[in-house]
Amino acid sequence: MEQLLLDLATPSPATRGNFVVGPNALACAAIDEALAGRAREPRIFLWGGAGCGKTHLLEACARALPGAVYVACGPSTRPAPEWLEAPLLAFDDVHRLDPDGEAALFDLHNRLQGSATVLLASARNAPAFLPLRRDLATRLAWGLVFELRSLTEPDIAAAFQTRLRERGVRLTDEVMHFMLTRFQRDLRSIEAVFAAIERLAFETRRPLTLPLVRAAVERSGQRADGQD
Repeated sequence: MEQLLLDLATPSPATRGNFVVGPNALACAAIDEALAGRAREPRIFLWGGAGCGKTHLLEACARALPGAVYVACGPSTRPAPEWLEAPLLAFDDVHRLDPDGEAALFDLHNRLQGSATVLLASARNAPAFLPLRRDLATRLAWGLVFELRSLTEPDIAAAFQTRLRERGVRLTDEVMHFMLTRFQRDLRSIEAVFAAIERLAFETRRPLTLPLVRAAVERSGQRADGQD
């Protein structure tokens, strides 16, 4: 126990496997179809507020397919010609594009029509309510559009109780509540917290009581940051 420091500052990489589906089953099903090459509609747009998992899903999709491209959009983002050959393009936060970036994405979208390339995009709002040029907003709305909803505490608790139980780790409701209320509820923070709990259970070989978990978290120097 003296050697244990919970490294919660480096979350595990985003994967489709560690995305907690919760109320977003339809969006995840469409993405899984696209990744498997079975999608009838290879254009998918995800929108929602901070912490709902948009970036997690786009990074996970890009990581799942060799040659795929993930782009964190910003004022200087410009699609590269070679991206037309990628099996999947993921444009995160398209509302951050400047006018030239919007024009370039509009042109890329048109050039991809009829191709097998999967095009994923995300933003904080649905296409019709984004401050984008209208022709680009219309193109982004042509495919499937899903709102990603944030996870509730019961969603998170059920998912991670199942995962931990499969690994032989059991948490009381008291410990689960402590972990969920102390840290942010974005998916990466949640994954890091529960990875630390798994490690704590493995290294101590003791029941994970609230005093033990609280002491380990405090020893790590972590403080509550609030919740999205």
